[in-house]
Amino acid sequence: MRPLKAARVAFVVLLPIAKAQPQEAGSLEEIWEPRSPIPSAAARADTTHRAVAAIVGEQSRRCSGAILHRNVENGTLPVFIVARRCSEIHPLQVIPIDTAAAEPSLTCPVTSFQRRHAGALPPPNPPAVRALLAQREMIRVFDTTSLEGGPWYVNDHTLVQAPDGSWHLFGIFHHEPMNSDTEVDFIHAVSSERDLAKWKEGIFRAAPGNLAIALTADRSIGETHLWAPHVIAAKGHWFMVYQGGGEDGDHSSIRLAESDDLYRWTRVSTMPLFEDFCVARDPMLVRRGSLWSLYYTRCESQTRRVSGVAHRTSSDLIHWSEPKMALSLGEATVMPNSGYTESPFVFEHGGYHYLSVTSYPLGWDATFVYRSQDPFAFPDTPFSRVRAHAAEWVFDREGRAYVTHAGSGQRGVWISQVALPGAASHETSPSEVAASPR
Repeated sequence: MRPLKAARVAFVVLLPIAKAQPQEAGSLEEIWEPRSPIPSAAARADTTHRAVAAIVGEQSRRCSGAILHRNVENGTLPVFIVARRCSEIHPLQVIPIDTAAAEPSLTCPVTSFQRRHAGALPPPNPPAVRALLAQREMIRVFDTTSLEGGPWYVNDHTLVQAPDGSWHLFGIFHHEPMNSDTEVDFIHAVSSERDLAKWKEGIFRAAPGNLAIALTADRSIGETHLWAPHVIAAKGHWFMVYQGGGEDGDHSSIRLAESDDLYRWTRVSTMPLFEDFCVARDPMLVRRGSLWSLYYTRCESQTRRVSGVAHRTSSDLIHWSEPKMALSLGEATVMPNSGYTESPFVFEHGGYHYLSVTSYPLGWDATFVYRSQDPFAFPDTPFSRVRAHAAEWVFDREGRAYVTHAGSGQRGVWISQVALPGAASHETSPSEVAASPR
């Protein structure tokens, strides 16, 4: 991971920071935001970087502009907020600003979510990335602005195709602004269009009536929230693995529900499959032969809390092996919640196994892709990077890959075609490379 270095041009990056409140114009406040830590190695290398500007706020709300003055000493990073008022800020927007000025000024960019602007540029790729993947423009396939009582957001989610060809979407569902501690529902949306290449704006609709909420947290069995469902077909019906919270971050529960029709879900047990530390979360199931593999976000160990992805195996989905690490990153990724390896997703393509993770401390939409010939051992150097948050991968009948994107402020779930090595060819213009949501 590349340390930040001194440069004449910095970037204004919109970060969806929880609990950020608008300030009065001209107010000055010093804050430290634990959701967006700067790796200590990068901080130490950044002693000459005078200033970086950023905006924090919520989509479709008035927000505060911010100028972050970096004064690095002993690895600490005080952040000073100079408030300005903005509206309709795209959380993924990137705007250059001249840092040579004595006091860098920030003009609030009031832009529509649909307008193309500097935010269409991808985040910078670290030098270690070996391949740049062509990524087409995103299409919002599930529009939460059409739902009553909003604004709503969908965060970590899953897509699965039923035998009749319809597609079903399940995901964290919560009212804006984002508050992960009170996310207790999974939304269920459906599309009858079986061909991913024909998906268009709003192709998914919430399931009718009470079926729109697939599952709600049950506090009587110890669930404190519901995070990150993943659905897969097996044994003639469907299984949903998810994170159900727990006593604390070092007792995070991974749980299982099942359904015969994708509309009605019941828990397999009142007990979790297992608990794990470091806010273990974002589980994902893969079937290989007679064994199930479950990948999930977790740091390497309780004594070495570098961000990573753990995996366990099972023959029956109930009894699971002890965990091993499929991916462990470097010391700069030490966090209490393994924040550099969120939303792991593993798939096989072209003779390789791929693992994607979202690294929110590096960027809200920073999804890194790792590649290996061993599904249980990925190198710590990423193969590539795509623009997405909480990315899931799906493939059409021709083998073309699509990556999804969602999160607070995104007004739904988006999808974008990505050209993987060895994938079916398609014409891609330069403007389609790592394009942002429209």
